[in-house]
Amino acid sequence: MSKQLSLILFSQYLLFSQIQAYNSLGWSLPSNSQPFYLVNNMYLKFGMMLEADAGYETVYQASSSFEGNEESYTFQIYSTIKLVLDYGFLSFYQGQFYFNVEPLVIQPYVQTISWTRVLDDAQDFKINLNAYSLIYYMYLTAHYKENAKVIKKSMRGIVQDQSTQQLIPKTRDLKIDPDYQTNQLDYFLKVDLLDEIFGTQTIWPYLQLLDVTI
Repeated sequence: MSKQLSLILFSQYLLFSQIQAYNSLGWSLPSNSQPFYLVNNMYLKFGMMLEADAGYETVYQASSSFEGNEESYTFQIYSTIKLVLDYGFLSFYQGQFYFNVEPLVIQPYVQTISWTRVLDDAQDFKINLNAYSLIYYMYLTAHYKENAKVIKKSMRGIVQDQSTQQLIPKTRDLKIDPDYQTNQLDYFLKVDLLDEIFGTQTIWPYLQLLDVTI
């Protein structure tokens, strides 16, 4: 597996697995795992929190593209230090920014399976089963979540009440919808500090367990 693909998978792990808002399993400052707010009113809020943790976990990931699909399952030993900034404006917009440092992440075993999409008769179906190991040092990432209040009106109320008054939005109709929350990794602020010195290390060689073309 190429180093670039390994880093992409590790970045996705940081985004979807390791970073969870206000759900610290380790140590936090403040100790109640909630941000300390410098300002918090109906016009503006801004708070911060520091978290640290170390342990082990298993991680499942899945990705899809036009060419095919890939799934992976990983056992890893992790360490993390995270600065969380929580902010909002006019009780309408809210966001969280995370600056995450992974001093050391050891992945003794990563199992991946991938297969291609058959788009026409001239294309073969391929399936690959691979295993590898990785060690990361001092990996820095920035990640943020954002959301804003939205209005959604259903025709059900109009049909039931037989009144067009239901079309007029009310204050209570303006609310946060979790389906619209963005969850993104900032690739500009992603840094591997010790990559030039150590590079991405492996514990044992990359293994191709299955390579079948039909």
